Amino acid sequence: MDRPGRTAIVSGTQTGDGQPELSRDYPTPDRGPSGTYSDERLIGLWLHRKSAATVEVYRSDIAKFNDFTEGKQLRAVTLADVQEFADFLSVLLAPASKARILAALKSLFAFGHQVGYLPFDVSRPVKLPARRDERAERILSADDVHAMIAHAKKGSDRALVRTLYIAGLRVTETVDLRTRDLITRDDGRGGQLAVFGKGSNTRPVLVPQSLFDELSALALPDPAAPLFRSQKKGEGGEPRAITARQAERIVKGTAKKAGLTNASDVSPHWLRHAHASHAMDRGAKIHLVQATLGHSDISTTGRYLHTRPDESSALDLGS
Repeated sequence: MDRPGRTAIVSGTQTGDGQPELSRDYPTPDRGPSGTYSDERLIGLWLHRKSAATVEVYRSDIAKFNDFTEGKQLRAVTLADVQEFADFLSVLLAPASKARILAALKSLFAFGHQVGYLPFDVSRPVKLPARRDERAERILSADDVHAMIAHAKKGSDRALVRTLYIAGLRVTETVDLRTRDLITRDDGRGGQLAVFGKGSNTRPVLVPQSLFDELSALALPDPAAPLFRSQKKGEGGEPRAITARQAERIVKGTAKKAGLTNASDVSPHWLRHAHASHAMDRGAKIHLVQATLGHSDISTTGRYLHTRPDESSALDLGS
């Protein structure tokens, strides 16, 4: 069952342009109505319109599988190949990492079968490993959030923490905010953000006037200038946005200053989790929270209803 070079799958083998290097030992299929004539072309279509970060991760995942099968073309892959790969990942990786890689692989095979490039979806019988839902462990209390805001450095750091929590934005959405994304309203209901989010979709997010004013104070005259700027300039001397990694360091540092016991684990996404949970605790409708967070599936939003239950049959059994 062991094959040469399998331990190298952790890094993956890719061509110069970042695509998995695929063998030419099998005949190239005819171009179908989808225009898919090779594994590389299929992967390109599968990744179309996905974010740059997602493309990078998915290409790495598929490269790992390609290394494992020693360059076998996707049309020649069998169910046994996928099952052996899943078993191999179980030895190397945590369940969450294994689940992510297998989910990407299953998505590619399902897409290839859907467009007619692959005669069968050989990955369909493979089940993803069960993953523990850790949302309940990642919900910050209102006191925790207020402590973070109080201890955040005044200026952009404080505005960053408040935007992640109050607007419920993803960290990539937050660092991508520009001057042009600040939209003034005249109805007395605060300000509006034009948020460029997942799936290349832009959604409006209404925020309190206090946060809108705080963000407006960071804005530069140039409509394309980022609100959250790095000290480093661009190649032409233009302002450069901070990275998601820099935003994460700011959040962790602020959590540490606030004295949170789990400060080393706190991430920007925890503030987004807190937004969803706290908003629904205070009576916000689930569809409204879904629209604010930019969830495409309301079931994703609904999971936050179960992270902090108000009732339990255990309470009826005495103390």
